[in-house]
Amino acid sequence: MKFLSDMIGRLLETIGKVVSLSVLAITVVVLIEILSRLFFRVSLPWAADVASWLMCALIMLGGPWAVSTGKFVRVDALYAGFSPRNRLLIDSVVSSALLLFLTYVLIRHGYTFAERAFIAGERPASANWPAPIWAFKALIPAGAGLMVLGWAHYLLVEWHAYLHPEDAVTAPEELQIHG
Repeated sequence: MKFLSDMIGRLLETIGKVVSLSVLAITVVVLIEILSRLFFRVSLPWAADVASWLMCALIMLGGPWAVSTGKFVRVDALYAGFSPRNRLLIDSVVSSALLLFLTYVLIRHGYTFAERAFIAGERPASANWPAPIWAFKALIPAGAGLMVLGWAHYLLVEWHAYLHPEDAVTAPEELQIHG
């Protein structure tokens, strides 16, 4: 079980680190667009599309890494007051059910969305360059599938830590700023 968890964790970390480079790419694309407008008074028809698609890639492929490490947004109003055992049970049952429903919808409809774009040979309407839209729409079901892997990794790590507290690695506390 630990081997599977570690393998999933390494896969998601690798994908997350690679896709995190899209932040740099987005910055470069936006900077090129700004400089083009400033110096040549010409807007680049592809810049907005590329920046948007890179942001989608960052969210859909980087999100599962955040989920797998437990670095996701959670409403702690009630959750924080529960015991570690009850939080783990809530995550295992309620959160898993909600996540599986969401990912089912994203995979089912995202696949259809991408498939239709592929069959139609869809190209961007806002630009005059032949980018294949289906490839970017396919990020939706791919990211949802990775999200399931990320959640499975998160639960495996949390259950292992709960059942085997002697294996817990003590890490320095992260800086938390409360406002």
